[in-house]
Amino acid sequence: MGPVPGGLLPVALIFIVFDALAVFLFPWALTLRSVGLWAVGTMGLFVAILSLGWLYAYKEGILAWK
Repeated sequence: MGPVPGGLLPVALIFIVFDALAVFLFPWALTLRSVGLWAVGTMGLFVAILSLGWLYAYKEGILAWK
């Protein structure tokens, strides 16, 4: 097996971050009715922080395949 292309590492790291988002969102969505409004706000903050990270990566050009 040869060397891994340089553009693969940032894409792999971003995939791991958004995979973690899915891991946390799925069980939260299943219990949405019982968790209350505070948990909805907390999850909104979590999604907002991850979205800001995605926007930063996009603006820095990390998501561009070179």
